[in-house]
Amino acid sequence: MLTVQAAPFFHDQIIKALEGYNENGVSFKHTDSAGMDIHFDVTGTDEDPKVIAKAYLKKAAQGVMVSFK
Repeated sequence: MLTVQAAPFFHDQIIKALEGYNENGVSFKHTDSAGMDIHFDVTGTDEDPKVIAKAYLKKAAQGVMVSFK
């Protein structure tokens, strides 16, 4: 499980970016959103999903400010 925190007007952009990610068998599936939190199920990795998501969002969703729980 990965929780991304972002302003609600960025949610659609973040969800679209992470659900489009599929490298080395790693994928993100949006499960729900509540307030500033966006929740994803992560499959295909034992690595910390925050590291993967942060690096990918820097490229795919430029200008979006996020934090991770």
